Amino acid sequence: SVTEFRRVLFRSDNTTSQNVEVLRHDIAIVEVLPYREWIYEGRSVSVNVTVANEGNFTETATVDLYYNVTENKLIGTQLVILEPDETETLTFTWDTTGIPHARNYTITAVATIAFDSDLTDNAMNGTTKIHVRILGDMNGDNKVDLKDFWILGGCFGHCQGQPDWNPDADLNFDNRVDVKDIFKFGKQYGHVG
Repeated sequence: SVTEFRRVLFRSDNTTSQNVEVLRHDIAIVEVLPYREWIYEGRSVSVNVTVANEGNFTETATVDLYYNVTENKLIGTQLVILEPDETETLTFTWDTTGIPHARNYTITAVATIAFDSDLTDNAMNGTTKIHVRILGDMNGDNKVDLKDFWILGGCFGHCQGQPDWNPDADLNFDNRVDVKDIFKFGKQYGHVG
């Protein structure tokens, strides 16, 4: 949107006004939204970041996504070109391989352009934290035990596409819950986050 203000010019007895267009560069992060609130360590989760051009110029912005912005732990970087008043949603994929489990991570997006008139809206923390779990911790209590085994057992024999499908019980990520998942669970049994 274009911001206008009225400039008043004084000339002896006459007063005239003139609309003056104020041009500005302004990129904003509007939303940071992960697809899930938790993920097994070693798996990937998608995060949507919505960016808006609130200025009057076409902008090329760099958008960085962090899982720990204070320690500069980067998930990824994308470029976006936005016309004035245009909004676009970018999808980032966070591979949690090697990420410490049994923790909550605040996802932060930061947009950067060469010059920005309003830096207050260039960064945003997601309102939903992502909890990284140890593989096999299906109930989210930071340990792999009999409670998780009961969930796994209740899913045994199910495949993706069935109405009672539970992807969290598919520990080897082959779209079915079978003996291979029980074997993988057995290797994890007793681990504590």
